[in-house]
Amino acid sequence: ALCMVAQALSSVNMINSGFLAVHFTGRNISGAVYGLVGSGVGLGYMVSPFLNIFGRLHFDRNIPVHLILQGLMLIYVIKCAAYAFSDHIVHGAVFSGISIAVRIFTGLLSYLWAMSLVEGIRCWLPDHFQLVTSLVLGTGGYIGYAIGSFVGTLSYEEMGFHGPYLIIGLYVLLVLLFVSMILPRDTNPISSFERLYEPVLDKHSLAYPEPVVQHAPEQGLSPLVLIPLLGQMMVNMAGGYLVMVTVPFLVECCSVSATRGSSMITAYSLILAVGFFLAGVVSQRQILSPTTQAMFGAVLVALGLFFMFPSPTFSLLYSNSHYTGYLAIVLFGLGDPLVVSVTVCSMETIQTEVCGRSLSPKQSSRIASFWLTGWLFGYYSGMFIAGLLLESVSFEVGGWIMAAFSLLSVLISATLKFAVWWSKRKRAEKSHACCLK
Repeated sequence: ALCMVAQALSSVNMINSGFLAVHFTGRNISGAVYGLVGSGVGLGYMVSPFLNIFGRLHFDRNIPVHLILQGLMLIYVIKCAAYAFSDHIVHGAVFSGISIAVRIFTGLLSYLWAMSLVEGIRCWLPDHFQLVTSLVLGTGGYIGYAIGSFVGTLSYEEMGFHGPYLIIGLYVLLVLLFVSMILPRDTNPISSFERLYEPVLDKHSLAYPEPVVQHAPEQGLSPLVLIPLLGQMMVNMAGGYLVMVTVPFLVECCSVSATRGSSMITAYSLILAVGFFLAGVVSQRQILSPTTQAMFGAVLVALGLFFMFPSPTFSLLYSNSHYTGYLAIVLFGLGDPLVVSVTVCSMETIQTEVCGRSLSPKQSSRIASFWLTGWLFGYYSGMFIAGLLLESVSFEVGGWIMAAFSLLSVLISATLKFAVWWSKRKRAEKSHACCLK
């Protein structure tokens, strides 16, 4: 049910990505306005945490998470219904202004439902937080992106502007009716949920902290928790660059059609959906330590950039980029989720293991807020950087720049791994000295 919520609402966010440019043609709407409409969701999403919504209203046992999710879904249904007929009422500049406002408002709602899902998972399925978060926001979200883009474009060609919104709006309404019967009415853990693994204490040098309240005095979040988030954002930037540059690169350098180039981006979304499922399993079962997992994922992303944008020096790879590109998106689709799925755990571990501070529900909500914002900010920053680099450097040089960011993320994870090891060693030495005394 949680996956269906993320998938349905993500499909609404991407519904007009395939036909927006076509619909704006001939309406005397500038490219700047089109860009604002296209990026409005990201803008609203990134502004949301600065409104301090969850600074005072954090999730605890008294917040009805199921009602928040159902209310947000109902707002999405109303938005689809209103948007479906707005084009018949207003035109030109008024329509553009409404479109920008609605997209920014959708970004605010996206932040709210993403936070609600994260905290709902933390309350209902605390023993499987890593796995379920990857499944819901990763797999469910990217499947929603692919469905929204595909269904939106297809129904626009057959039914016009109102068709996509009517179809997706009806789908969200059906999902709302379904999840209203499934989601628990309280925020207590689901005791009947079968455990998929038995926790192994201190299996790795970087332990997975349990998302429980520590009864020490609250000391606030340490600024150091942003270090693993910075490493994740560097990897997300590479993903934004890939989405922005792949189609023009293939069209110009490999003489392939724009349709085939776009199909590679669609395949990338589907591979990401699978990648998040696999990353969630790796994280939940602690197959790799969090820092090792993040380093491995960043290396895969750097290799993906090499195969997607090879230098002309490697003539065999360069001339077959339209084939090696599929290998690149597989590496990307596996590497990016490995980094994203473990960042919250790393941020919480910095707070508790390295800084020795408490971790309250309020602080956990703020960490999740930073994580979600950094995820999207890194992605859209990569798209913005891609636009700048296209005017100044070649495709392959831009790819090498993004690869350098990914390798810098590896260095950040390695530094974090050493910091945790050092803090554990110092605590062990202190404990040993106390025992001797």
